[in-house]
Amino acid sequence: MAGLHQAPRRDGRGPADGRPTTPAVPSARIRQVAPSLRARGIHAARATDSNKNGKVWALTHTPPS
Repeated sequence: MAGLHQAPRRDGRGPADGRPTTPAVPSARIRQVAPSLRARGIHAARATDSNKNGKVWALTHTPPS
């Protein structure tokens, strides 16, 4: 797992292509797609408290009845 964190980009500088540069990037993307996820029965909720690793998102699937 530590090797993934250190994976270089193709040009040898910085994180690998496609990886977010800050934690805010995936968090913002989850917020953007949340309406589409809800339409498919997936609920995205951000935890109200934090742990030592920061905020946590919970994704739960509710199958259609």
